[in-house]
Amino acid sequence: MYRENEIHLTIDEKGCDEELLSDVTYFLQQELRELECVEGVVHGQVRPSLDAASAEVVITSNTLIIDLIQGADPTTFVTTLAGWLGRHPHRSIHLHVGGYEMSTNALT
Repeated sequence: MYRENEIHLTIDEKGCDEELLSDVTYFLQQELRELECVEGVVHGQVRPSLDAASAEVVITSNTLIIDLIQGADPTTFVTTLAGWLGRHPHRSIHLHVGGYEMSTNALT
């Protein structure tokens, strides 16, 4: 269940345990919160307005739900993700934006 301007981002790192992956996700969350185009970032939980039983997406400790400000230029968001992946080439992200999905790492 997606809202307009909402992005679901899941981080993956081969061989990484769940606790470390949750910490990594938290640090990316803090970095994204500083962006002017981001209205809010929720880490590892279903948004309170959604009923967990009816949610179409499983939200895990390595998932962020990001709300972009409507009409804002998402360039800084994309640049921040690219920079983060460049600093951590062993990690990958999977994005759900509306009805679209994309996976990428520093090499793609």
